Amino acid sequence: MSEPTRAKTLKAADELNKNALWCIDKILQKHSAAVLEEMRDQLNAKDRKYKVLKSKYDELIMAVAQKFPDETRHETALRYIQQRESTCHGPEQASAEL
Repeated sequence: MSEPTRAKTLKAADELNKNALWCIDKILQKHSAAVLEEMRDQLNAKDRKYKVLKSKYDELIMAVAQKFPDETRHETALRYIQQRESTCHGPEQASAEL
């Protein structure tokens, strides 16, 4: 291959390489944006679900007017529920439902 032909071939290959890299970059940008948008949507949905669950849990815990000594409100609420379940259904059924 002559030097001018080799130089033209290398220049054309370099141009193709630049174009290919530009195309790949654009594809990755679009793909990345779509993936990020999907991740953002999923995170927002999980955040909304967390806020609903936290609100319900807080409501339940705050229904405990006075906790027992050396217990958290959570422990007292759990004990109230377990005692009520064992009174209504008997200890065997209350344990099975938990």
